[in-house]
Amino acid sequence: MKAITEASRALSVLSKAPENIVWTAGARAASFLVPLLVARRYGAGPKTDAFFLAFGAVTFFVAVGGVVLEQSIVPHAASLKGSGPHAVEWLWRLIRSVGLLGIGLAATSLLAIQIAVRLQPRPELQALLTLGSSSGVALIPMFAVVGSLAAGVLTGLGRYQTVCMGLLVRALVAVAVILVQPFRDPFPNLALAFLGAETARTLFNTLACRRFLLGEQGQVRYSSAELAPAPSMSRVWETTWPVSLSMTAAAISPIVDRVIAAGIMLGGVSLIEYGEKAYFLVVGTVVAGLQVTALIQWSARQADAARMWEDLRGVVKVLCGIAILAAPALFFIGPIVARGIMGSRLAATVPSAGVLTGFYLVAIVPYTIGGLAIRALMARHRTRPLLVLGVVKLGANIVGDIAFASWIGIPGISLATVVAEALVAIGALYYARQELAPVPAR
Repeated sequence: MKAITEASRALSVLSKAPENIVWTAGARAASFLVPLLVARRYGAGPKTDAFFLAFGAVTFFVAVGGVVLEQSIVPHAASLKGSGPHAVEWLWRLIRSVGLLGIGLAATSLLAIQIAVRLQPRPELQALLTLGSSSGVALIPMFAVVGSLAAGVLTGLGRYQTVCMGLLVRALVAVAVILVQPFRDPFPNLALAFLGAETARTLFNTLACRRFLLGEQGQVRYSSAELAPAPSMSRVWETTWPVSLSMTAAAISPIVDRVIAAGIMLGGVSLIEYGEKAYFLVVGTVVAGLQVTALIQWSARQADAARMWEDLRGVVKVLCGIAILAAPALFFIGPIVARGIMGSRLAATVPSAGVLTGFYLVAIVPYTIGGLAIRALMARHRTRPLLVLGVVKLGANIVGDIAFASWIGIPGISLATVVAEALVAIGALYYARQELAPVPAR
């Protein structure tokens, strides 16, 4: 009975997870419509190859700059104790600072595009991706980081549904531009669609932030005597840069996977791409909804470390109990999921595709546990351990890819992902216990 009571109390931190999962899934589904429409409208040719080569070169900077900033700012926004001009001024200071970062990312993205163009062998792509034509694509990270900053502030204020609405606005603007086709050339149409969509999301999120920070009808919710100092810019960046470097290290892992897969078999890279879709389908919706819910709740009571540890420990116990049954089940449905994603013909041609997908599904379990422990650390502004975890994940993935792939072939790459995520989960729980668990009295 005591165990059930503890589990119920711990899971209360995830009480809003179903609602957040639905909102996340809706936003992801809307975003998924964009590439489907692009494929049907423009097909595949030199102009689309040129755009997606350029867009692929800037995606890394969007992830490292935008995604990291969005999650890192949540605890700082949650620590704001008032609304009104005081809070809005803090937001504008953040936007000015992040805007400078965005300009730097845009310049770096433009350089990355030009390097990618010169490394690839097709001369027609070099002719299409000049400095001028690439500039519009290179500007995407500049708006992405500002929009992500505002999204993180909204999440910290408990307005995650508004964040998802911003993603819907982004998708709608991209779809509208693609349908209208203001230019005859596919490349400027695509550049305008993606840049315009990111700009629209940035404006939507920023204006929504201002509205919520001002409070209902511009009324201040707290008296000036109750206002705590807004989080300083140095404090914000102090907790952000370790997350950015950790994600940079982790982002190298998929590249390593594909390099190893290319040497195993013909079509190995494509199999990894398809197998990961099952993993990211769950991680990007259900798991993302769980983690953002926990981050919001823990950020709101970040001063109560003992209660956070109690919540985390209870949730992990429940998840470990579920994992005893879920992990084998996820592995054995791998062949069914593989046929659904890859098609029956490809799955039958490559029997190991089912095992590959099964291991990717199993990796969801340690990823979820480790992600929750990491959110607890982020809520407490303790992000430097994430540097160690990022290096551990990359190292384990490289060693595991080589060792397991030589043992069982292409499924060894997804098995390495399971091991890497499990090590990250163990490490994250260790650091969370050090940070949150109360010291027993002597």
